Amino acid sequence: MATICPNCLRPVRAEAKFCGFCGNSLIPTAHDDGTAAPTTAVDSASAEEQSTTQPQTKPSGGKTRRTVLMVIIVLLCLVLLIAFTVNYLQLAR
Repeated sequence: MATICPNCLRPVRAEAKFCGFCGNSLIPTAHDDGTAAPTTAVDSASAEEQSTTQPQTKPSGGKTRRTVLMVIIVLLCLVLLIAFTVNYLQLAR
């Protein structure tokens, strides 16, 4: 069952820890459960300042997987090229 990202309002997988679109953390914090004290105008203003000065970190797992996949594809192409070259040289004898 998909859930909705509270930041960008797009559907995400239920077991996801980060939103795949905006990178927002989907793990509930102490402030999300309603037990924390309500925020005041000063608290929300300082939170806005902090959010604008500190960029959100995004998970880099997708980029790493993509890089590994590209390396594997390039190596596979090189192996095939070498195999065809060796085969061609053997037939030329």
